[in-house]
Order: sequence, then C-alpha cells, then structure tokens
Amino acid sequence: METAYTIIGGRAWYCISIFYARKAWLDLTVEITSFYYANESLLDCCLIYLSEERGEHIRITFSSKADNINMV
Repeated sequence: METAYTIIGGRAWYCISIFYARKAWLDLTVEITSFYYANESLLDCCLIYLSEERGEHIRITFSSKADNINMV
C-alpha cells in the first residue's frame, strides 16, 4: 500500500480512518497515542477524531516535516 499524504507549509499530513466499534475506542486511542510517543522524533503532532458519521470510526491525522516522508 502506498502512503498517502499532503504537503502544506513544509509539513506532510497523513490522514487515516479506522472503522472500529465505539465500545473499544478507548483501547484503540491508547494504542494510537503509544504509537505517536514511540515515533515522536519523526512526528510533529497527532490529532484524533472520534466520529459516527457513516459508521463508528476514528480519524487520525499525523504530521511530520516534509523531509521525513520516507522515514514515516
């Protein structure tokens, strides 16, 4: 699978949607947060959105410096 990203202002933004049952959102959020902290040297920020639009899912947006695209 090819990584999809958008570059805005020298930052690469990666957006992911994971369809996941609402009752387990807390568990998945903990895993996402752990991933972010384990890769904090490569990532600038992590935004997590909880949504029920078109089904229960979590939207995750990460950003990194555009120079780190190949490492991410």
